[in-house]
Formats: sequence, structure tokens, C-alpha cells
Amino acid sequence: MVRAACGHQTRSESTGFVSDGFERAVNGIELEVRAEVEAKYADEWKASRLFKRWLLQQRMKREIAACVIERSARISEKSLF
Repeated sequence: MVRAACGHQTRSESTGFVSDGFERAVNGIELEVRAEVEAKYADEWKASRLFKRWLLQQRMKREIAACVIERSARISEKSLF
């Protein structure tokens, strides 16, 4: 539970809900996916030079975005954060 600077809870924090909960969930998913994709392409990244790394980075960004969209679609619209 988050506390205000004086050590007391503020009214908005006492409900337990997070105003940007969905965004935080998606960011968490992105962190997981990014780690998976970077591990997948780690050897190819090490063996590449500047231009090929740029191309690889673009491919990785597209793959990360697609996986985040797929995984975040599983979050119910009725979820409370």
C-alpha cells in the first residue's frame, strides 16, 4: 500500500484501486515479452554489425508489439485495477 509523505494513506489510495492499472498490466506484459524476444535473438545480435542489428531491432520491435497485443487481449474488459 502506498503512503503519503507523512506516513498516512491518502483518500484515493485507500480504495486499493490503481488509476492506470491497465497500462501497468500492459507494461508488465511488455517487459516479459521483451526479455523473451531478446533472449531468442541474442546470438544473432552478437554476430551482427550495425545495419543488420538495425534490421534485427525492427523485427524484434514488431514481434514484441504483436505478442503484447495478443497477451493483453486476454485481460478482461471487466477487470478492476
